[in-house]
Amino acid sequence: MEVFHGGFTIVPAEQARTRVASFVAGPSIPASTLRLQVLRVEAPSEGDRRLYAKTVQFAILNALSRNREIRKTPYSADMFVWVSPAGLVQDASFFTSTGNNHTDTAITNIVRTVSVGRSPPADLPQPVHVRILANAGNP
Repeated sequence: MEVFHGGFTIVPAEQARTRVASFVAGPSIPASTLRLQVLRVEAPSEGDRRLYAKTVQFAILNALSRNREIRKTPYSADMFVWVSPAGLVQDASFFTSTGNNHTDTAITNIVRTVSVGRSPPADLPQPVHVRILANAGNP
């Protein structure tokens, strides 16, 4: 099995020796062994991504709660949010609308100004799905 990722190829050891021998040594020069430090490859932590997604959701809910008009409006919605490497929301769109165009526009405008406060993990799949459930009545 051969896996290619970001500029390097991972192959079984025997196949690697054959490739190195034919590439480096050519047909008439004997191959030498290149010794490297042990390389450990770990899968990204699912917990890191979930924690960051929750951080995004909290930042959005915090921003929405500071807006008096939105704070008084009951709604539920699902949004897709894209976060820049600097931790700023760079775009947002509704997956499920609140059902009110005025509320949708207000929420979108607020969400697009949110700073999450930290960079997303490099392997974070985007967009981030955010579900918002708001009750009315908060002054």
